[in-house]
Amino acid sequence: MNLKTRLKAFAALLFVAGAAFGEDQAAAVPGDLWRTDFEAALTTAKDEGKAVLLDFTGSDWCVWCHRLEAEVFEQQAFLDYAREHLVLVRLDFPRKTKLPTELQAQNDALSERFDVGGYPTVILLDASGEEIGRLGYTQGGAKTFVRALKKFRAEATASREES
Repeated sequence: MNLKTRLKAFAALLFVAGAAFGEDQAAAVPGDLWRTDFEAALTTAKDEGKAVLLDFTGSDWCVWCHRLEAEVFEQQAFLDYAREHLVLVRLDFPRKTKLPTELQAQNDALSERFDVGGYPTVILLDASGEEIGRLGYTQGGAKTFVRALKKFRAEATASREES
């Protein structure tokens, strides 16, 4: 095989490997799981039998929100659990970016409804919109965070069964 043929083969291999890598990365991008419409998320949760996770965040200023994002929300253990069991809703309170008026009004109303006093605040709801657990930033990463979510869901299920 001459040099030109080898270079073409190598370039094709890089292209295929790059495309495959790109697909894997796209599948793991957490942003595609997050929604901003609370009511639509509740409808999806009811239809799919999932819980709703609300992330009250300050995306452009909150250091602990950034740590939660990196240490939990971007990790495979959380992403795998979320895809199967959660509808994710990000409720942002940026300081530098202006949100659309309707979105800001929704986020403000939900912050008041759930009595959010700081960021990040993560609230787990059942499919009917009732709070079943609340977290902030905690050390331990995604696996610890997922364990807490599982515990909240199990306690809520047990409570419903007792009623």
